[in-house]
Amino acid sequence: MLLALENSEVASRTSSAKGGEEKRWTVDGTTLSFVRLGSGKIEPYVFSRVADGRVAPIDQNYRSQFHRLSGAPHVSPERLWGFCNINNNSRIFRKPMWQEYAPSHLAHPGASPLSYDVVRAIVERDHHGVRVFFEQLKQVGVEFFAISAPAPRRDHPAARTEYGRDLALYIDALARELWHEWLDERGIAVIEPPAQTIDDDGFLREDLHHVRATQPPDFTHGNAAYGRMVIAEITQHVNAARKAV
Repeated sequence: MLLALENSEVASRTSSAKGGEEKRWTVDGTTLSFVRLGSGKIEPYVFSRVADGRVAPIDQNYRSQFHRLSGAPHVSPERLWGFCNINNNSRIFRKPMWQEYAPSHLAHPGASPLSYDVVRAIVERDHHGVRVFFEQLKQVGVEFFAISAPAPRRDHPAARTEYGRDLALYIDALARELWHEWLDERGIAVIEPPAQTIDDDGFLREDLHHVRATQPPDFTHGNAAYGRMVIAEITQHVNAARKAV
């Protein structure tokens, strides 16, 4: 999304927040601030806590980074937040275990079949840390919405075989279904990848792949064109939320 804003003709950079280094942009009259903490590798684990009625990261590096970028050590309840930390599903379908086990409907010679309930439990375990985080935000009254990661990419190393592609699409669809169930029950809005970003098979369109100029290669993110489409969805949601207040 930052790539999209930096190369956009409809977004203008504004000053950073007082005491922080977050990047602020104005898109169609709406001010959006971006704070990038880093890898999502901690998402399956509890990474936040509630202290004095505020939600803050537990990990020291993330806490320092969040404070440095946003100007506060916690998630401020005075803002509307969007968190892009759901459906990083390559983290699930790239696991080596899928060479020995497979969802029952994708079972093949040499792989032990797993029932739907077992696969669901595996997916939901990956959601654990973010679910705890969202529950904490609800508990302290922070207004927020979720932003989904892109659809899986066909060029991902785990999707280079027919089985790998079927597995990636199945895990991705199941994870999104489970997230929608969970978020809908709690009245949390979610912004999914725009329909036009997904090809006929369910993968992120190849022309929307982010291509990294340096190693290691990127097999998960979208490019600036993809980011512009998501930012349009975010801007629309933020404007609607403000009118509803």
